Amino acid sequence: AHDGLFGNPDGTANGFAGKKIVIPSKINGQTVIGIWNNVFEKCTNLEDVVFQEGCKYIGKNVFTNCSNLQKVTLPKSLL
Repeated sequence: AHDGLFGNPDGTANGFAGKKIVIPSKINGQTVIGIWNNVFEKCTNLEDVVFQEGCKYIGKNVFTNCSNLQKVTLPKSLL
């Protein structure tokens, strides 16, 4: 997590190419409070995203052109 946000400030998720991802509540002991803009943009393999409790913010255009995305599970903590 960079500044408590999942992904990278440049809008990437380190080349993620999987079908499912869980956004954890903590990474290396740091609380994840949200995800950066455009993090999964053009991740065409992505089908299922699960946000664990604690995530409060989802950046802009996070799932743009995720043509196979079928399911997103949002936490109650989302603002």
